[in-house]
Amino acid sequence: MTNFRSLIRGCVVGLALGLLAACGAGLKPPDVELVGVRLSGLGLQGAMLQARVSVFNPNRFALEASRVSFDLALLDAPGAAERNWVEVASGVLHEGLRVGSRDTLVLEVPIELHYRDIGSALLAVLLAGDLDYRLSGEVVVVRPVQRVLPFQQFGVVDPSGG
Repeated sequence: MTNFRSLIRGCVVGLALGLLAACGAGLKPPDVELVGVRLSGLGLQGAMLQARVSVFNPNRFALEASRVSFDLALLDAPGAAERNWVEVASGVLHEGLRVGSRDTLVLEVPIELHYRDIGSALLAVLLAGDLDYRLSGEVVVVRPVQRVLPFQQFGVVDPSGG
């Protein structure tokens, strides 16, 4: 009887581990995109921005994350032959978030910019009017399985909100 229970227990544990592995293998990273930026404060040393970041879950199941970290870079000279990215901000959101199956969540992310850090990228924005950006980072998923999912997105956004 003890061997039978051990066999059953082993089968149940093996099945559970197999299901978790199968679920983890099919886990697709979320699509993260900067969808808008607005100026929320301006000072002599820098500016405060509110970035709207869209997180789309392409999976057939909900994702729960404990942390999202990001790095935001601006293109130094849009249209130039060589693409030089200037890191302007980074941060970590520690609030838990949940994105439903094939659903989108929009986050408001405060970004503090210091003029000394963005130099010629600021001039490019003032001249061109658009922000060529690179948003990268990682999402720490805690459910359905624990996994760190990296993301990277390139795009252009109008900082005036237009």
